[in-house]
Amino acid sequence: MVTLKDIANEAGVSIATVSRILNEDPTFNVSPEIREKIMNTANHLGYVKRRSENKSILIISHLSSEIEYFDGFYKNLMKELKKDIARYNLTLKDIIRANKQLTIKDFRNIKKAGAILIIGHFTESTLEWLYHLNSKIVLVSNEITPPHFNRVQFNQYDTMFNFVDLLHKEGFKHVVYVAGRKQAWDLRTKKTEETIDKRRQAFIDWHKLHNLEPHVILEGWYLKDGITATHELLHAETLPDVILAGNDALAEAILIKLKEQQIKVPDDIQVIGFNNLEESKYYDPALSTFNQTISDMSSNAIALAYSQIKNPTVNAIHILIETKYIHRRSATIEFPEEIKDY
Repeated sequence: MVTLKDIANEAGVSIATVSRILNEDPTFNVSPEIREKIMNTANHLGYVKRRSENKSILIISHLSSEIEYFDGFYKNLMKELKKDIARYNLTLKDIIRANKQLTIKDFRNIKKAGAILIIGHFTESTLEWLYHLNSKIVLVSNEITPPHFNRVQFNQYDTMFNFVDLLHKEGFKHVVYVAGRKQAWDLRTKKTEETIDKRRQAFIDWHKLHNLEPHVILEGWYLKDGITATHELLHAETLPDVILAGNDALAEAILIKLKEQQIKVPDDIQVIGFNNLEESKYYDPALSTFNQTISDMSSNAIALAYSQIKNPTVNAIHILIETKYIHRRSATIEFPEEIKDY
């Protein structure tokens, strides 16, 4: 490979002079003859200028900054992503939010980004449109995944399916899944369409497989929604044996409401969350939950993005991260390979 030193030796000039001319330094004054000599020498020796790596990362998120602030999972995920971007010596160019109108600057950033992280739920048409603009994309926690996209996802489907199966084998026949509806964004029209989350799909599939009617309550994903869902459950003819909450915030609300009604957890009802937020161990009682290691999701996502910058792959890489059951005092149920935390 021809180096700057080779060109400098052949042309009889300094390496610094060669570097500044080949890099088209506008502040460097040199005679036209020297400039031409260096360019001719470089061409004669077959010098190929190395393209500098574009180390910019663009994040496109389905959540507004306001909603993200109150969403423990995505708030922590964004925090970890920023740390890992810095760890890889990459640059976070910008964050595009689904609720904001796209600007000319946004289009420019999408096209020029070294790699793009798409966080959360977007329609397939949006994903394909973005792929056409810049194929160096990594989907993070996005359940709509065309096969030619790189992605990092938690294995929520198998976790839910296997856990519901275990519950019924252990004699817990009335199990309720409490969650919210998931909306996939169209980044161009700003419209959303409902998409079913993997845990809800697994819950429904297991019950259909066993000719049972699934009991699902879809109020939302936040504390107030958990209160509303619990109010509905308490007015049913019979109380459930187990409540599976779509996230820890919902589980916290359920625990609060049950305690208000003097319903004992886990003696009367068992409550299990999802996410294993740091504060969940301090709920009353401490929450049994499924750990989704956000740092693993982040580090894998940035590693994929970095590999796209260094050497874009033709074949997409799909990374599925397993979850782990954290057994605390809100449930008596034990699960293979669980972590006891009490």
